[in-house]
Amino acid sequence: MLGGKVVEKQFPFSIIYEEGDETEGGCMHRKSGGMFHALPGYPQCSLVSGVVNFFLARTDAAQRVGFDPQLKRIGHSEFFMDGLGSLMVATCGHVSIGHQKGRANNNYGRRPEHKGPQAAGSLQRWTTGG
Repeated sequence: MLGGKVVEKQFPFSIIYEEGDETEGGCMHRKSGGMFHALPGYPQCSLVSGVVNFFLARTDAAQRVGFDPQLKRIGHSEFFMDGLGSLMVATCGHVSIGHQKGRANNNYGRRPEHKGPQAAGSLQRWTTGG
């Protein structure tokens, strides 16, 4: 899976897992901008846990991880959490896409309100590890 820049901005992240004990369980931390090390043979690319905005991937690799359709727009980080250990994700500084230019959309900058069972389920999975 490969991500890159959108209009010269790059948003990779790393997910760090801290092992817990039998009573408290483990904890996952998402670190924005976190990269692990350069991808061998590709000096402009680094291994990461996830990317934001766009990615290219083999269909079979993305389908193995799956995506919870109930989470729609708020399940992006969760997709990469579910792929830990099975997805190889990289970001490359020389790979970029532009941003669509066109008619003004007054709703473009507005973030959807995440209410109800969709948001509650996502929060619960982050806090309880379920």
